[in-house]
Amino acid sequence: MDKESELPESESQEIEPNESIEVSRATSKNPGNQNPNRNDSQFLTPIDADEIRFIDSGSNGPTKTVGQVNGSFNVQPTQPPIGDGIDSRSLPFKLIGWVSNSFRWLFGLFGLILSLAFAATMPIFQYMALGYFFEVSGRINRRGKFREGFVGIEKAERLASIIVGTWLLLWPITLLATWWEASYLIDPASQTTLFLRRLQVIGTIAILGHIFAAWFCGGKLRYFFWPIVAPFAFGIWITRRAIDSRYFRPILDKTVARISPKFVDDICRVQPMSDWFLPAIMWKSLRSGELYTRARDGVWDFTVGLRLPYLFWLGLRGFIGTMVWLLIPVSIMIASSQAVDAAAVITGFFGVVLFSLVATYLPILQAHFATENRLGAMFEIRVARETFRRAPIRHLIMLLATFVFALPLYLLKIEQILPELLFLPGMVFIAFMLPTRLLSGWAYLAATKKEKRASLFFRWPAWAIQIPLAIAFAGFVFVMRFVIWSGAAGLFDQHTFLVPAPFVEWPF
Repeated sequence: MDKESELPESESQEIEPNESIEVSRATSKNPGNQNPNRNDSQFLTPIDADEIRFIDSGSNGPTKTVGQVNGSFNVQPTQPPIGDGIDSRSLPFKLIGWVSNSFRWLFGLFGLILSLAFAATMPIFQYMALGYFFEVSGRINRRGKFREGFVGIEKAERLASIIVGTWLLLWPITLLATWWEASYLIDPASQTTLFLRRLQVIGTIAILGHIFAAWFCGGKLRYFFWPIVAPFAFGIWITRRAIDSRYFRPILDKTVARISPKFVDDICRVQPMSDWFLPAIMWKSLRSGELYTRARDGVWDFTVGLRLPYLFWLGLRGFIGTMVWLLIPVSIMIASSQAVDAAAVITGFFGVVLFSLVATYLPILQAHFATENRLGAMFEIRVARETFRRAPIRHLIMLLATFVFALPLYLLKIEQILPELLFLPGMVFIAFMLPTRLLSGWAYLAATKKEKRASLFFRWPAWAIQIPLAIAFAGFVFVMRFVIWSGAAGLFDQHTFLVPAPFVEWPF
């Protein structure tokens, strides 16, 4: 292992939409001015440049220089904080809010998996799904927090609300059409048939209008079912208004408020109907003439916020870089299926060894590429080596999870799947492989935060476990060419490193 372990910082960063943090770095051009006591294992090495500016996703405002360390300026965002970050509600309402937000987050995660499953099974959109996987690990490292890897949960929650709400409301229309068709086949001229036909037309118009109204008002799930929710919401609203009246509020102020004034404020807080009741929201928008403008701007902001061109370009470059790494070992393993006797054994063994080496470093190289946002980062092998040296245990955990989560998914590739059902196994692939991207970003982030390499006491055992683990995984992949429906050529459909739903041909 060579002693040079410097991992170069990105020389260029692509400007991403809606991201506006400037990072300026000044370095000395004179090598003599560099700190002689600098650790040789520094992760970020100052380069010969007066100033580098790039956009990162973690801030929405300008930056300021707060100090200079080892020839590099320490830059922090200066945007004003949004709120004081303190929840002033009482404990019961905090608990209710936490449960509600947890359900919304889980529903958003379900919507994210569903959306990625559909995207991963369609040409062109596959690159966007792959780009999202790269963005997950890259966002963790750029923002420095593991939870930042859950990108787009809120947008996925809203998209899932629209899809699920619309799908459920279309069922009554289908049921009415089925009833009318059955009656028409029995007796086209009967009164029942005529009644069902009228009921179908009226019901279809009413339900479609209801769906469009829910869309225009933002597409929250409760908007689709407001006739069911309305009685309970009105009961709570009327109760709060009564409690906040001049008859009951003084009594509460003299009794309950002495124990918990926040609780009294919470139960007496009355929201206007135009904030939660769908007809009131529609009426307010119609009166102000903002219905069309609000819907148009909402759709535009939501679509732009998805950043599909950025994800496509990131996924396409990541696909190219990953295929360059996989091309030689996979081609050798495929060629071994055409060889005979000793040639087949030798080429197969050589292909397995090469694939195991690639599989060991590729997850970290992909995380490095996503962080740096440049294709050349995919081939900086010393970055992957230094990551292991600094965080060997986390690297081992990441690699173990990547291999273990990938193995069961080969069972879904034994038989060819009908095109209309591709998204179902696609959801399974996404659910299994998304955690591996989070772990690769987690391991890479842990290494960047450490200034020194880990002790040999941790590195050697981790390496001793990692080598046979990678060889076992590569051997399993090699054997699966005899099992999967696409044969030896299917070895290029590596859901471990590429789009985790390898069911359709890559449009490349």
